[in-house]
Formats: sequence, C-alpha cells, structure tokens
Amino acid sequence: MNLGMSILSKETRERTADFLLVKPVSRSAVVTAKVSAALTMFLITDALYYAAAAVIAFTVRQSTYSAGLFFMVNLTLLFIQLIFFGIGMVVSVFMDKLRSVLPVSLGTVFGCYIIGALIAAGKDDWARFISPFRYFDCVYIINNSRYETPFLITGAVIVAVSVVTCYFVYARKDIHAIS
Repeated sequence: MNLGMSILSKETRERTADFLLVKPVSRSAVVTAKVSAALTMFLITDALYYAAAAVIAFTVRQSTYSAGLFFMVNLTLLFIQLIFFGIGMVVSVFMDKLRSVLPVSLGTVFGCYIIGALIAAGKDDWARFISPFRYFDCVYIINNSRYETPFLITGAVIVAVSVVTCYFVYARKDIHAIS
C-alpha cells in the first residue's frame, strides 16, 4: 500500500509535478509506466521470496510435498500485494494534501490485519470479505488444490476497480506544481 500511495503522490508532495507533466507524454502513459515499474518490483521481490522459501522447504523437508501447492500458497503474497497496491493508488489520487504516506498506509494495512485476526476467531465466511488478509486460506488451498473463487474474484475486482479509478481520476486531476 505504501508503494501504491507514494507512486502517484510523490511528484505533488516533492513539488516536481511541473517537470514530469510538461513532458510530451500523456498522464495515462505516466501512470502506466509507474504501475509497470511497481509490478516489476513485485515480481522480482516475489521471485526472490519464492526461491528462498523453496530452498528452505527443500532443505528442511521430511517427506515429499507438492511443488504446485507450495507455489499456489506462495502466490497469495502477490495477490495481497496487488490488492493493497490498488487500494493505495486510489487513496493517493483522492488525497490532495498527503504529506507522508507511511501513517496512512501502515494504519490501513495494520487495521485490516487486526480485523482479519478478529474475523479468524469467528465462523462467518461473509466477514472474511472485510480483510484481504483472510481472502486466501492456506488450509483450503492445500486441501482443495485451488483458491476460493469468491475471494479471488473479490480481490481481482478490487484491483481492477482501483486501477481504472486511478487512471480516470489522475487524468483529470489538477496537480499543483511549484508556486
């Protein structure tokens, strides 16, 4: 979420928006480049994480395990990163006077984590929709060799709506430069 919020609000916060926006590039191209850079960072980070986790799992294994299920469980990290990245992007395009992204992003992610921990104590499946941390249940993935479709769709909708909203709002947003 921190990356999603800072990726678009950085120019406004650091007063460099006039430099970026006078270039012969459309605002949607700017957003596309920034989103592509963030996705590249996520994929590299997750690949390194998966490689390290696979080495550790292979080293400490006491019996055989399914590499496919291991990959599916680890892929949930990317899904959660994308959900919070999308939420962060939407928050950043709507907050004009954002001085620091850390308190907002930490508060939101920590709040979702606490809500997810409280939800884990109950048995209501509908309550799991509140926290993205509860969308991907590792036990369900291991037992059924698939993700829970309603939560996967919800996560995809959150990401898609966030990205589309971000493009739409950022293209029409009045970005103040150095005054």
